[in-house]
Amino acid sequence: DVAFNTHSTPIEGDPAQFSVLVDASGKAHKALAWNGDPPGGHHRRGVLRFKPLAEAKGAIELRISGVGGVATRVFRWERE
Repeated sequence: DVAFNTHSTPIEGDPAQFSVLVDASGKAHKALAWNGDPPGGHHRRGVLRFKPLAEAKGAIELRISGVGGVATRVFRWERE
């Protein structure tokens, strides 16, 4: 579940096209789909869908590029 909020520019495009998961080995996995609000507006919410990762342990990152004037936002989780 992802929410985008910006007051600078409308949020355009398909989030599945500018979001990737990076697994513990550094391999990037493209999003399969975005199920959520359509392009436009300053607030969008929805679900990014990815193929399940084979690795059950190690760090995982969600990288979202080009939203709200920020080159890349990185969200990181440690899986044990």
